[in-house]
Amino acid sequence: MAAAKKVARKARIVGVDPQDFAPNLLRVQNQPPAPFAQAMLRILLILLFALLLWAAFGKLDIVASAEGKLIPQSYVKIVQPFEQGLISEILVSEGQHVQAGQVLMRLDTTLSDADGKAISADYFIKQIAQRRIDAELADKAFKRRLDDPETLYNEALAQYQANRHAYHTALEEERSIRDKAQSELAAAKQASTKLTETLPHYQKQAEAFAELAQDGYVSRFEAGQVQNLL
Repeated sequence: MAAAKKVARKARIVGVDPQDFAPNLLRVQNQPPAPFAQAMLRILLILLFALLLWAAFGKLDIVASAEGKLIPQSYVKIVQPFEQGLISEILVSEGQHVQAGQVLMRLDTTLSDADGKAISADYFIKQIAQRRIDAELADKAFKRRLDDPETLYNEALAQYQANRHAYHTALEEERSIRDKAQSELAAAKQASTKLTETLPHYQKQAEAFAELAQDGYVSRFEAGQVQNLL
């Protein structure tokens, strides 16, 4: 003991801890563990315990994607218009009792008005076109009705006049061709009549030349030329 105290006294003088020279087991028994390690161990144990509790009593939400149809248990009526459009005003609220024939909402009439105007314009165009064609076929005047739009009627009238002008022009050309053919036919008839009238005279002249050729008064060549004129 005296030697140990003497060594310890010398160590304190030098500034060295005597536990550094003691065995490992004795040094662990005499020195407490570091506080940081104890804190980390406690935190890990607490986290492990909390994880076990959550695994035992916790619930997981399972999400699955699938196609289906919702069928409500209450008296719900699906409201769907016959034509698609934009809703401009809703006249009822959720949960309100309604009656048959009651107006529930109003649709924006901009698109329907535009479609109606387009259909009406197309109807007038086809109706006026049909009347124009009937007037052209019947060779009658194309007159305007009270309900005819002015713009559409003017367009149809211009087309009617152009078609009539083209028809009369073609008709005049055909008439001129017909008159020319008739005049040529008349001239051909006159020539045929003239030839018919002069043919007997030439026949008699040819016979006379043939007799003169037989008698030797003219050559056979001259008689043949007269015969070829027939």
